[in-house]
Amino acid sequence: GDWGACGARDPETNGTSVVVEVRERGMFHSKALVLQDSKMTVQGLHSAIYSRFAADEYTPSFRGVRSQLHREWCRGALCLAYIYPVLSLQRDVLYGEVNLDTDVKVRQAFRKGGPGPGCVRLEVIFV
Repeated sequence: GDWGACGARDPETNGTSVVVEVRERGMFHSKALVLQDSKMTVQGLHSAIYSRFAADEYTPSFRGVRSQLHREWCRGALCLAYIYPVLSLQRDVLYGEVNLDTDVKVRQAFRKGGPGPGCVRLEVIFV
């Protein structure tokens, strides 16, 4: 297929895959994951993040320190409270519209950030 730094297009299916860099808030290093365009939904993004972090048996840095928000977004020991673009202001994450909590917001984030030179970079808050 046609490969770029952050994504690929499959000419046979006309689908795309995007490389997404995800890190926990407050951490420096990110983990790369691949997300197909058919999975660019809240559920697809959550599933990809859980799978990637669980593969490394990741332990959230702030477990037990943060509140018990969004307990419905849990898989095993990992519970996601927020997913948002890197460099978002904390005020916008907690009270604004940057949290990727709807399928429309997820698709918009990928349209703005990739594929291409502007790769998709996200932060997560685990609780």
